[in-house]
Amino acid sequence: MTAELTDLIITACSDPQLNLLDSFACTQAALVSAMSNVVGGEFAAYFVQTLVMQFETERNNHLSGNDGELTKRCANMATLVAYLFSFSVIGAGLITDLVTLCVTSGLSELDVDVTLRILKGISCMLF
Repeated sequence: MTAELTDLIITACSDPQLNLLDSFACTQAALVSAMSNVVGGEFAAYFVQTLVMQFETERNNHLSGNDGELTKRCANMATLVAYLFSFSVIGAGLITDLVTLCVTSGLSELDVDVTLRILKGISCMLF
C-alpha cells in the first residue's frame, strides 16, 4: 500500500501537463505528514526516498536532454519537497542539499526555478 500511495501522490504532483497549485501540493504534503504519524515513520521515509530519487533522475535527464516537460516535473517535485519541509516531514539538511546542488551546478533555468520554488515553499518557516 505504501508504494501505491507514494506513486499516486508523486505522479499527481509531478504531472508536466499540470500547473501545480500550491494548495494542491500543500494538501498532498499534509496527507504524507498525517500518514507518517498514523502509519509510522517508514511511510515518510519511503515517500521522501522515492521523491528525491525521481527528482534526481528527472534533473539529470533534463541536464542531458533539455526537455521542457522535465523542467516542469522537477519544479513540481521541488514544490512538494518544500511543503514536506513545512510539515516537518523532512529536515533542513535535505533542503540545504537541494539548494546547494542547484546553486553550484551553473544555475540553468531549471536550477533557478527549483531554487525559487523551494524558497517560496519554505518561506513561512524562515521567520
